Amino acid sequence: MGNKRIAGAASFASTFEVSASGPLDARMLVNAKDDLFVSGSFPVAYPGMIVAVASENKLYILKQLPYTEPSNWRQVGSGANTVVTSSTRKSGDSYDEIFTGMMVTESNTGDVYVYKGSNAEVRRYSSDSQFPEEGQAGVLYVDTTAGKTYAWSNGEYSETTSISTDSNWSKVGDDSGSITGVSTDVTNIA
Repeated sequence: MGNKRIAGAASFASTFEVSASGPLDARMLVNAKDDLFVSGSFPVAYPGMIVAVASENKLYILKQLPYTEPSNWRQVGSGANTVVTSSTRKSGDSYDEIFTGMMVTESNTGDVYVYKGSNAEVRRYSSDSQFPEEGQAGVLYVDTTAGKTYAWSNGEYSETTSISTDSNWSKVGDDSGSITGVSTDVTNIA
């Protein structure tokens, strides 16, 4: 099996002593999360690029181009150790995105659940009348006033229960002490 990494353009036989108070690659740091999406922020961007957001002290990875599209960024470690109440675990109000294998802890019970439904970005609006005229596949739209979740399909919004459906959640450590009902196939995780 051949080398799968991208070869560098230059070789260095020594290390660097950086005298500036910042990253060696200026693309690795922005001041605010919104800076990730500003056209011109990254003269050269690539999928897999990791950028620190100083104001949040968080890391974000670029899933795909263009970098100016907010849904193309994922917070590194997002979903891990998410804490919700049992009444909000199955609500779109609790998440910015939801993905297969995401673990959630219910604060009031201490129970841990694993989501095994489809991957989706979650966008919240105070009313379904504020949804974009045309939706996107792979995005869940939440009407926070009505407490309903919708998906875009066949040119229209339709109510979905993908987050609230019990069969999309597995409780960790039930009687067997193991995760049940979760596929070990990780090929489709975004």
